Amino acid sequence: MSDKQILDLGNDNVKRMMKLTWKDIIKNNATDNYDNDESKFKVSQKEFKDSRIESWKKLYIQMKKDRVIGMKKSMSRLQNKLDSLI
Repeated sequence: MSDKQILDLGNDNVKRMMKLTWKDIIKNNATDNYDNDESKFKVSQKEFKDSRIESWKKLYIQMKKDRVIGMKKSMSRLQNKLDSLI
């Protein structure tokens, strides 16, 4: 899955936040949040998107891989116990 597809999966609030422009920030009188600096806003937007992508990959890819590894280890231990009983 591409990063763009991952970003498209967000809820409406997340999608709205990712589509904000500097003009929107000015219109909402929120420039103080970025020290009136558009470059800080752009950095913040990039960090937000990168964080969303990283979180999604961790939740839906890495954690599932880790769970499979844990299940295989558990199955191996159970198989060894079963073998010792037979």
